[in-house]
Amino acid sequence: MEEIIIQEDNQIDSVKLRRYSNRLVLSGWGIIVLGIWGSIRLIMGIVFYRNTIMNSISSELNVPIVELQNIIFAIFVIIILLVGLISFMIHLYIGGCAMLDGRGKKRKNLYLLFAAGLIMLSFLSQEATDNTAQNTTTQVQQDMDLAFATDLLDFTLCINCAEMIYCAARTKILRRKRKRQIKEAR
Repeated sequence: MEEIIIQEDNQIDSVKLRRYSNRLVLSGWGIIVLGIWGSIRLIMGIVFYRNTIMNSISSELNVPIVELQNIIFAIFVIIILLVGLISFMIHLYIGGCAMLDGRGKKRKNLYLLFAAGLIMLSFLSQEATDNTAQNTTTQVQQDMDLAFATDLLDFTLCINCAEMIYCAARTKILRRKRKRQIKEAR
């Protein structure tokens, strides 16, 4: 009896199902890690570019009072951190659902829609940053490393989301096929 179960588990479809399920779990972990890194990067940006942000606020709003600038900066930081928290929660939801789906515990498809949304937002943000105000040559040279790191992170996120969507589709197809085979065997 055990020999029949072992042979059934080593059929081609069963092996593929396990492979795609494992890849789906790993993709979920990747999304969560990229969400954590995005949050850390956001906090580092606020910390390291504090003076640049303050100068932008003071020049844009023409507010001479330093206390008022600090209040505006605090409001700005709170808004940015809330957006970062929402972004992290979306990454956590997508990654968690992908891991549960890969383990066969939860099969909601809403996380796939959010993953496709992340891909679209990544492309739109890339397009928006390429078409922003005209920068001077020295400023572009200074920001080249930061832009490369951001582009690499966005590219990695897109690849990871695409891999997750593909693996989720393949596991769904293979699970349906396996259920049909079990029903036919009975």
